[in-house]
Amino acid sequence: MFNNKIENKILVIETYSDDRLPRYGRIIILNLKKEYCLYSFNLDFLNKDLIKWQWNKIMCGIVGIFNLDNSKIDRDELIKFNDSLIHRGPDAKGIYINKENNLGLGHRRLSILDISNLSNQPMTYHDGRFVMTYNGEIYNFLELKSELIELGYKFKTSGDSEVILASYLNWGEKCQHKFNGMWAFAIWDNIEQRLFLSRDRFGVKPLYYLNNGDKFFFASELK
Repeated sequence: MFNNKIENKILVIETYSDDRLPRYGRIIILNLKKEYCLYSFNLDFLNKDLIKWQWNKIMCGIVGIFNLDNSKIDRDELIKFNDSLIHRGPDAKGIYINKENNLGLGHRRLSILDISNLSNQPMTYHDGRFVMTYNGEIYNFLELKSELIELGYKFKTSGDSEVILASYLNWGEKCQHKFNGMWAFAIWDNIEQRLFLSRDRFGVKPLYYLNNGDKFFFASELK
C-alpha cells in the first residue's frame, strides 16, 4: 500500500501484538544510501492486520571479549571488533572495559524505542555494578516496568534496555522467563565478576560465542 508512493526505496513493516498490551507496529523506510526513518502507528487505525516481520539485516550489534587468563584487553582490537558490525547499528557505538582490564563489551546501536543518548550502550546500572550490551526488543517491557515500579524501582530511560537490567537485578537469571520478545544480551557483574549471556528461545536474535580456554568471545555475527 506504500510502495506506489515511495520510489527507489525499500519498505519494511514490523508489527506484533500482545493480549496484555495495545497492538502497535512500526514502519522502517530505507533508501539506497542506507538512510532510514521510523514511524510508529497503532494497528487499530488500520482496516486489517499486517503480517509480522522479523528483523533481518537491520538491528543492533553486540560484541564481547573476556580474557579468562586475566590478560589485558586490547582496546584497538575491541574497537575493530565492534566496528565490524557497523552495518547492524548506524546510530551510535560504544565500548566498555572493566577496571581489571580483562573484559570488554561493545555495541552498535540502531535506535528504536528510546532514541535519546541515555539509552546508548553498553549501559551501566545500579551504581556501575552491572554493564549490559543488548540487541533485540522486549515486547512486554511496559508491563514489566510497571511491575518493577511497584516494587520500588525508578527509571531514567523510556526504552526496554533499562527494564532488562532492573529485571536481572530483581529476579536474577529467572528474569528470562518473564520476557516476551526477541533478544541477545550480555550482562557483566562487576561485584561477582560474572558474565551472563542470554538469547531468546528461538534464536531470532543471533548470539555466537567461542571459548578457547584463555579467551571467551561473543558477537551477533561470526567474525
